[in-house]
Amino acid sequence: MASDAATSYQDIQRKLDNMDTGDLAAEVLPVFFNCFMENKTCKAGDFNFDVKRVIVQNLDALKRARDGNGGWKLGTELSCSEILAGGSTQNGKTMVKAVVLWICNYFKVGSVVLSTTKRGTRSLFEKLHPPAEEEKDSSTERGTRHKLKMPVPPICLAGRRLDQETIKKNVMISATLFANDTAQKITKISELFESDDEIRKLPMILIVDEADSFYRRKNKTTQLEAAMDSFIAIVRPILRWNVSATLIPVVMHMKQDKKEIDCESIIYTELGSNYLGAESFVPPQRDGRDVFLNPKDKKDAEEAMDLVYKDAFQKRGSLTLVITNPKVHGPSGIFAQAEKVLRKFPHVAALIVSHEGITLKPPTKPMLATNAFTPMTDQKLLDLHRKFKGKTASYAIEQVDENFGIETPLVIFGYRLMIRGDSFVSKKRVPTHLICALGKQMSIEKVVQACGRATYQRSSSHYNFHEEKKVVVLTYPLDFDTTRAYPRFLAELHAKMKDRGLTLAKALSAREVYSYRANIQPKGQLRSIGQKLDELKLNVRFEDPPRGEEGRGAKWLRETMGEQEA
Repeated sequence: MASDAATSYQDIQRKLDNMDTGDLAAEVLPVFFNCFMENKTCKAGDFNFDVKRVIVQNLDALKRARDGNGGWKLGTELSCSEILAGGSTQNGKTMVKAVVLWICNYFKVGSVVLSTTKRGTRSLFEKLHPPAEEEKDSSTERGTRHKLKMPVPPICLAGRRLDQETIKKNVMISATLFANDTAQKITKISELFESDDEIRKLPMILIVDEADSFYRRKNKTTQLEAAMDSFIAIVRPILRWNVSATLIPVVMHMKQDKKEIDCESIIYTELGSNYLGAESFVPPQRDGRDVFLNPKDKKDAEEAMDLVYKDAFQKRGSLTLVITNPKVHGPSGIFAQAEKVLRKFPHVAALIVSHEGITLKPPTKPMLATNAFTPMTDQKLLDLHRKFKGKTASYAIEQVDENFGIETPLVIFGYRLMIRGDSFVSKKRVPTHLICALGKQMSIEKVVQACGRATYQRSSSHYNFHEEKKVVVLTYPLDFDTTRAYPRFLAELHAKMKDRGLTLAKALSAREVYSYRANIQPKGQLRSIGQKLDELKLNVRFEDPPRGEEGRGAKWLRETMGEQEA
């Protein structure tokens, strides 16, 4: 662990005060890589962003927070810089956060990580702190301290037992506090900081995960936004990292608030050679033609879904994600939806993800020999459900593989808890098919995030590693085009700022023209950018696509339905 290094707190302070940022970064960088390599966390090539720049940004913020007299600035003397980090869903953002947390710990600075939903926060927590290896330690909330593969600071997952003593213990050892995005939780942390003069004097860094989800309304401050403003005023973080795959609402808010940032304040995660992103999405095919969901024809939509099921369930090791139905129970809920599919395909296993937890529906006619696995008795199923409590979807997927074999096709049904945060990739199984049909009120970002559940970093350990690099995606035609365009828009925005030296405001001005392939709002796309009540308007211009080169969804609309709206 970096915090166990011989470097004393006083030595760290002297380095921050006396060394140039570049020299200090050059000294720290090899220490960082050695730490990660020794822990067998990853290889240097696994970082698909500029690690040195992430370190430099943190060092600059730390140096600005020094008072020149060997201590830290306090209260209103502190200014909070903001940095953006993102690019594509499931593409390196966790490693950005790992680097930030490592730097915080190395320089004896605490940090707070805010993420969205309990399950999303738990998922991020476990990515950074694998739960398999732990030792008893009273310094964390649940009496355990993780012996990490990821060399980042001690942590505290801020659950219901959050109290001042726990906060103080962790902050005093430069720990990371994890909490989900509720006004109540954020206010509680603020109150605990406010009530203790000792910890209020310590520097903190704030990481806002899924940052676009923290903006809600244009003309009325929500409780969450008010809690965030209060948190910033009380804790006074010296640096705020806004991390998300869907950064457009964040940059648009920064433009509105006249928070000017340059290219150096944006960490863009590049697409690695083994990354399967939205550009790898393909619609299902029928008679050589693309198939999309037709919102005006329920029967046609059901036939399209059956087409995907048949294709997926004939393939060993397939994983199909179904995000179409907000109802949980009743004749039209996701439980009934799962039962209907399993009656038709009895060799398939199903997981149902809802606010009630994760539920397993085992195959009634397993495709593997019955003597290969212990029969799934009612008691064993009950025991599995107990294991699922508080666990991530990835854990549940691995349990399916362990009990029924990786060859068994798996389908996962859910809605709100599958849109954002949680990962649906295990060590051996990755998404091969996705059916996504979100309601009309859902924003562009939620569509992109939901479809992003089917993106992942490829690994030779994956069962279908040698198969074609694609994911079959059935969704509404313009949602398909928007999802593929979103990361391209962010890449072009970043390029305008990097290559032409544009400020954020100029890069988002009506004078700027983006390619037609980056158009996240093609003609007929009625979904909002950000929350609908936030009323964000993107004023840039897009090229007109040559006829026949528009998105596959727009082309399908033109050929199948004329130019009617989806």
